[in-house]
Amino acid sequence: MITLYDFENFIHTNLVYEQKLISIIDKEGRQIYLDNLRELYEYPSCTIKLEQMEKYNQEIFNYCQTLSKNHNHQKPITCHAFRAFKDSKSFGLHTDPDDVIMYCVHGSKKIIVNGVEHILKNQESLFIPTNTKHEAINEEESLVLSFGLEKFYVEKLNYELDVLSKNY
Repeated sequence: MITLYDFENFIHTNLVYEQKLISIIDKEGRQIYLDNLRELYEYPSCTIKLEQMEKYNQEIFNYCQTLSKNHNHQKPITCHAFRAFKDSKSFGLHTDPDDVIMYCVHGSKKIIVNGVEHILKNQESLFIPTNTKHEAINEEESLVLSFGLEKFYVEKLNYELDVLSKNY
């Protein structure tokens, strides 16, 4: 779908900065969007997040279509790439409002889902259901694609409003 070499070349183009596609996850686990390549080098060994990878090439786009068919999903599918260095930070324990499929392209990644440890290696994937607690631990370097089987915003908003109404 994409190689580490292709990813590294892509993050050195103006397009990813002009389109606001690139961010890093800093040592505190915060996401910071970057404006130019120079800023990338201000954050050595931080995890790099590249959004909208579903538009990167035909192969990733086709994989999104396959996921759509296999999961009977008739809504958008997004793809983000995460380039992690050994021991770099990732997002802490969190949930996502959509089903997520993690696919390892390079290296290995530890993912803890509901307290259960999974190690993803090259060409392995992991399904994480909506609103499931999970976190990634970067014990090794990796390049992982995260496919989101998205809901429409109005569905996410209605869910949030429902949760709020039950809490009050």
